[in-house]
Amino acid sequence: MKNFTNYRLWLVGIAFFMTGGLCAGCSGADDGQSGAEPEGKLRLEMSANYAKVGDTVNFTVYKGDVDVTANAIIRMKGDKTPCSPNYKADRAGTRYFAAIYNESSTSYQPVRFYVPYRDEGEFFKKSLVLKFTGAWCSACPLMYKYLGEIEVERPGRTAVMAVHSGDVFASDVSEELVQDYRITSFPHAVFDYKTSVSNNAAELNAALDDMLAEEPAICGIALRSAVEDGEAAVKARIRVAQEDRLRLCCAVVEDGLRYDGGSSDDGLGNYYHVLRRFITERFGEDVGTREAGEEFEYEFVFPVPEEWKKENCTVFVYALRLQEDGETVYVNNASACALDGGESDFEYEPVPETAN
Repeated sequence: MKNFTNYRLWLVGIAFFMTGGLCAGCSGADDGQSGAEPEGKLRLEMSANYAKVGDTVNFTVYKGDVDVTANAIIRMKGDKTPCSPNYKADRAGTRYFAAIYNESSTSYQPVRFYVPYRDEGEFFKKSLVLKFTGAWCSACPLMYKYLGEIEVERPGRTAVMAVHSGDVFASDVSEELVQDYRITSFPHAVFDYKTSVSNNAAELNAALDDMLAEEPAICGIALRSAVEDGEAAVKARIRVAQEDRLRLCCAVVEDGLRYDGGSSDDGLGNYYHVLRRFITERFGEDVGTREAGEEFEYEFVFPVPEEWKKENCTVFVYALRLQEDGETVYVNNASACALDGGESDFEYEPVPETAN
């Protein structure tokens, strides 16, 4: 009987030990180390959402209150390779990041990387828009309306150049531009010599968003112009934030041109932003590789034809970046001022209110 009692005590002791062991294991389930799934929503936190190129942005992934970064994957939109939780960008632009943990994922969140000019900040980006149009085109006034709305909603973000084809306002390079960008329907728009867009308000806005995100300004342009004795002199100062191979292009557009035989921009026979002439080649003049922090000057001198109403004319100067293939060029930034007595200064992007 005594042996049976001892055997019962031994079984109770084993049961107590096992129960205690299990409870001890449960007590550590919320530290993220035991293998139990943390509860709560998955979220991605970033040390900054506005950072200089070369600075490190640190990512932390939480499931509820538990840090699961070590077992999570950070992905950048458009890139199948996982990112380091300590990310460092090598070029300017907006990147989008999301976190993946087990079967959960977060939405993509933006981080803007910029290149400042010395200590003065990031240059303000103005996108060049080639608007392909014609007086014969009944749908073209609608694109004029859409682009006008963008200018009202996002002041200074676009410099519109109306490239007329097949009408009295066609320039000597109109057909070459039509061929360059394979324009087969009118109206059409090309942003920064890169993105082609049909006549759709949402697509026009999206194209501008893409240019601001993918082609941020790495240079700024200040202008001063004057016309004397029928000759215009446009003096440009260019500041460079990032070393790059650049080209400079200059063109003149005119507002308020009259033609009563077609579909005008305003319905009253007036046409606006009409390309009058390229002062340079349409792909600009090579000004070589420029160093970060450099400022240089460039001057354009050209005759002003009598048929131009100089008070209605605007001069565009824009910088183009040579791409890796050594042939393609995209517009990086543009500036504009009145042809006679005009002036524009360097502009810088405001720091986002949500920057951290």
